[in-house]
Amino acid sequence: MKNLLMTLLMVAAGAAAQAEAPRLRAYGSVGYGMGGEALVSGRYTDGSGFELLAGNGWVMAVGADLRIADNITVQASVGHQRNRINAANADFDFHRYPVEVLGFYALSEQVRLGLGARKAYNAKVTGTDAGYGWAGTGNYDSNVGAVLEAQYLFSSPSLTERKLVTGVSLRFVKESFTLATESGGTGEAKRGDHVAIGLVFYY
Repeated sequence: MKNLLMTLLMVAAGAAAQAEAPRLRAYGSVGYGMGGEALVSGRYTDGSGFELLAGNGWVMAVGADLRIADNITVQASVGHQRNRINAANADFDFHRYPVEVLGFYALSEQVRLGLGARKAYNAKVTGTDAGYGWAGTGNYDSNVGAVLEAQYLFSSPSLTERKLVTGVSLRFVKESFTLATESGGTGEAKRGDHVAIGLVFYY
């Protein structure tokens, strides 16, 4: 599934780069999310606590943005989000591949507001060394979540020529994760709701 989605998005991004400017644009982003409930928790040897939060982590995404009206675009992307905790005798790693489809409305030439859906695939928490087999490690199922995003572009997108446009984004993501039964899950959902800030790129 991940390879198929990545292939489709790369094809779309390639088509965007070749398409007549500027109806279809390639899209990329990098950012950091903060929030969510703990999937794994415990204490270090010095007595201090740690938590691997479901919404934390760096995220990168690629995709395509299609303008369907003067002020309206539809954007599809595939990303990779990862959160890690490193300790002297144990490491924990939570990674997932979110697929998103958002609709954006341009409030002005440089301000956009978007709303859409998100589904994280191949969500998994791994533990190494003393973290192997720790409670909360294993495969996770995710629900179909929601995304609300605001963007400020540093320059106005051209309607007559293709050029690189960069900007900043602030987003809220609502989603949840449930440890799979085969990984010892009991059906309890953990909130992955988080706020993320980042940079966006269009071409």
